[in-house]
Amino acid sequence: MSEEQLDKPYNATFYSQHFEGMTSSAKEVLDLLYKLYRPTSVIDIGCGRGAWLAVAESLGSKKLKGIDGHWVKKEELISSNIDFGPVDFEKAIPEIGEKYDLCISLEVAEHISEENARQFIDTLCKTSDIVLFSAAITHQGGAHHVNEQWQSYWIDLFNSNGYECFDLFRAMLWNNKSVEWWYRQNIFLFVSPGNRFLDLEVLRASQKPVMDIAHPVNYENKVKGYMSQIEYPTLRFCLSCIKRYVRNRVVRMLN
Repeated sequence: MSEEQLDKPYNATFYSQHFEGMTSSAKEVLDLLYKLYRPTSVIDIGCGRGAWLAVAESLGSKKLKGIDGHWVKKEELISSNIDFGPVDFEKAIPEIGEKYDLCISLEVAEHISEENARQFIDTLCKTSDIVLFSAAITHQGGAHHVNEQWQSYWIDLFNSNGYECFDLFRAMLWNNKSVEWWYRQNIFLFVSPGNRFLDLEVLRASQKPVMDIAHPVNYENKVKGYMSQIEYPTLRFCLSCIKRYVRNRVVRMLN
């Protein structure tokens, strides 16, 4: 996905509309994570205006690094202590040059084309031994989502780097309306066996993993949208249904 395409939806209006949801989500999620350990240095790859980094700072993290596209302006960052660098995610992210105690990358990977998905996950793993990650599932919907995948797809990519997936937070957050539903649905912690902060045995005993699931809010929104289309169909929707019907009939006849 090119920077030009992402520049339109992810503008000042978008971040203003989602600021409260991002901040309240970050407070709830990071409060749980920081009870396990308190990272001194944090990098957020796909940071937006830095809502998650600002919450990390309020919880005691000192070194804050943010990476996102050129549409994010440094002067618009929530915290002046965030060291920001613009990148083009469809190209190789420049070598960070150091490891951080925690890497955050939330609802970003679905914007990366599938041919570059592995490279993106490899970059996250090079950046930290502990990665807080989420990405849009199949049919989740959103602006310029070019690679929506079930959670197990991303888990496999992290596994190929030797990182273990821990489903620690979703059960605790599932009904928490202070957290946006896409985080409640998609968020995992990925940990390298060589990390110096977390005991993997303790994490394994703490989780109740269920990988490929969709949150009811996501499902209900989709159903409402489909029902609206059926009750008040547009010409485009009708033509799409006719096209699908004809294609299926042809397939059946050929078989």
